[in-house]
Amino acid sequence: MSTITKQIIRSSIIFADKFFGLRKIMSEGVIEATHPLEGDRAIEWSWIVANLPGISVKVLDLGCVQSALTGIASRLGHKVTAVDMRDIEYNMDNVTFIKGDITKIDFGDKRFDIIMNCSMVEHVGLGGRYGSTEKNDGDIAAMRLLKSLLTPTGFMLLTIPVGQDAIFTPHHRIYGEKSLPVLLNEYSILKEEYWSKGLSQKWIMCDKKSALSVKGAEDFYALGLFVLKAD
Repeated sequence: MSTITKQIIRSSIIFADKFFGLRKIMSEGVIEATHPLEGDRAIEWSWIVANLPGISVKVLDLGCVQSALTGIASRLGHKVTAVDMRDIEYNMDNVTFIKGDITKIDFGDKRFDIIMNCSMVEHVGLGGRYGSTEKNDGDIAAMRLLKSLLTPTGFMLLTIPVGQDAIFTPHHRIYGEKSLPVLLNEYSILKEEYWSKGLSQKWIMCDKKSALSVKGAEDFYALGLFVLKAD
């Protein structure tokens, strides 16, 4: 492999890592996918979509940029309000985009039947990523705010990192035996699933105890998936 070819491949890897969240290495001329979380979105997005109602409802999608969920919900006929601190990549029927911090947006008297909270709340209040500002217990405050945005019959579809309790600023929080009950304190769990990476490096469904025993890192954790009803 020529030096120029290697430089082109290396530049492509850096580009992909920056814009698509893929982490790759070059080993003996072979490009290998090595991110420990690879495949997590397939688990999370399928959970969210599988639990959307079969009738058209009002949906709030949090952290919509670089996610398929707003587009899928719209195509299924739902009326989606999509929120992110970055600019959304498209215009689509049934989608209203709001750019801003969820904790600072005034929704007035608007309420939602479904809140899609997919791998978002663990970042709230951790300054330095996705434009977030530092705020102690920002995730707890966000969950309290989101509770107030649900209709009386509404529910939240939540996916979060779980494992041994930890905070990896500015990347994410990992919710464990201590912090998970605090996060979900004002909600009842209607459904839940837990997933972790097995020895084969493929995601496998597991029990709660096994998921919460996983020792995470800034680029690794188990997954907790929930359907929540506000108390």
